[in-house]
Amino acid sequence: TSDTRFLFVWQYDTSVEFTNGKLHLVQQVQLVNGGDAIIRLPQEGLRFDLPEGAESFQSQAMMSDQRIVPDDRGFLLQGSLPPGGQALLYGFDLPITPGTMRFATSLPLRVRTVQVVSEEAAGVTLRVAGLPDPRVHESPTRMLVTGIQREATEGPLGALEFTLDGIHGPGPGRLIAVVLAIGFALLAAYLLAKPRDPQVLLEAARLQQ
Repeated sequence: TSDTRFLFVWQYDTSVEFTNGKLHLVQQVQLVNGGDAIIRLPQEGLRFDLPEGAESFQSQAMMSDQRIVPDDRGFLLQGSLPPGGQALLYGFDLPITPGTMRFATSLPLRVRTVQVVSEEAAGVTLRVAGLPDPRVHESPTRMLVTGIQREATEGPLGALEFTLDGIHGPGPGRLIAVVLAIGFALLAAYLLAKPRDPQVLLEAARLQQ
């Protein structure tokens, strides 16, 4: 059947991690076909939008008939879904910008439970539109956790909007590295421009004694 009335998401989990100057997000979507027939997805697929600037997209291979097809907006889920459950697991990176970051992901299906878990970073606050303020959870490291349970009668989730505030800019180490690199380049240019005649070098050394 192509009727998707019995297709929904039982759990939509997002983890957020700061790593190597980027924001790394992993999302797991627990799909459920609650009917008794195989659901044939639209030929073009179900569209999942990712934030603008997302890079390094990766997804877990699936053994069944589903396919994740990435494009410049996110990815398309194609194929069919038998009765029962199926997990989608994928991740991507976002370049970190100092100050405030706002971005959104989308899910074109009804969702029962939404959960967001973020690594705690000094001075950085997390808000997710429509979800309660995150609470601190220590197991084994300090994490920020928020989530909700939605009613079965609610429509598709649509966009999940994230806001990160208080992101620090690059420290002085990057500026120092740039200054040192420029200094070494100028020194190398100066040495290359100097005469290499051994006799000239010898005369210069004698004059300095």
